[in-house]
Parts: sequence; C-alpha cells; structure tokens
Amino acid sequence: MKTRQFSEDQIVKLLQDAKKGEKSVEELCRDLGCSTASFYAWKKKYGDTSPDEARRLLGQNGLA
Repeated sequence: MKTRQFSEDQIVKLLQDAKKGEKSVEELCRDLGCSTASFYAWKKKYGDTSPDEARRLLGQNGLA
C-alpha cells in the first residue's frame, strides 16, 4: 500500500479546523483522506503550532 504524505500546511489546517469544532474529527479526516489515528498522532506531535513552526519541526526530525 502506498503511503501518502501530507504537507505541514494541510496538517496544521486540519488541526485548526478541528479546534474550531464546526465539523467532527471523523468528517475532517474523511475530507482530507487521512485516518483519525493520523489526526491524533499529528495533534500530539504539533499541538497548536503555526505552519512555520510545523515546517521547522519537520526539518529538525530530518523529514523535510
């Protein structure tokens, strides 16, 4: 199965949309095409970061 990479902008936007509470986490993940497990892993990793901070974190981990 091919893995799909999401940009840090997409991840941060998903986290911000979930924080607003207009849609459920399941609906947001379905729209983006990711699993809810991925969402919660990203939430644990990035928390309340901006896209620039997320990019910096990815760069530190050697993923960028």
